[in-house]
Parts: sequence; C-alpha cells; structure tokens
Amino acid sequence: MNKHVRPYGKRFQERLKQAGYREAYEIEYAKALLLQKLLERRESLDLNQADLAGKMGVTQQFISEFERGRRQGFSLDTLAKFAEALGCQVTLHLVKRKENQPILKVA
Repeated sequence: MNKHVRPYGKRFQERLKQAGYREAYEIEYAKALLLQKLLERRESLDLNQADLAGKMGVTQQFISEFERGRRQGFSLDTLAKFAEALGCQVTLHLVKRKENQPILKVA
C-alpha cells in the first residue's frame, strides 16, 4: 500500500483485506494522485482550464470534470494529450510486483 495512505480505522483496514477491494482502492488512489499532479502542473504554468482545453482540443467542462475525477475514460490517450499540452513526458515502467505493493505507483 502507498506510504501516503493514512489508516482510516478498523473498518477500512478490514475492507482492504477483502478480495479485489485493495486492488480497486489502490487503482483509484493512483488515479487521484495523477490527477493532482496534472492539476499542479497546469497551475504551475499559470494555465486556466480554458487555456488547457484549447491546447488539447477539448472543452473546459471536460478539463473540469477530469480534474475533479468525474470523467470516465482515464486512458493512456487522454493522459498523453494532457502531457503534451502541459509540456510533460509520461514514462511507464513495468516491474515485478512484490507482495503487498500497489499495482499502480505514481511518482
């Protein structure tokens, strides 16, 4: 599990032991971290949502929904569009997973 996750109590810890729950939680957590990094990058470039939308060829509403995690379809294509518009590079590594480590890791 990611070291940034704080224990939310016994009930949460018990649910993490359920088949599939931990993996689903870790994936959603990684998405949230990635969205946060995209938002921070946009803000560091002094771009508003409309500016970024124009660079990506999408609507401001799309950017807003995406940044709030309300947009479905978190694909590599979408991530690549964000990266290009924000002047970033996406690097993916496939490494052997050790027991009790997250499936996805955002660095």
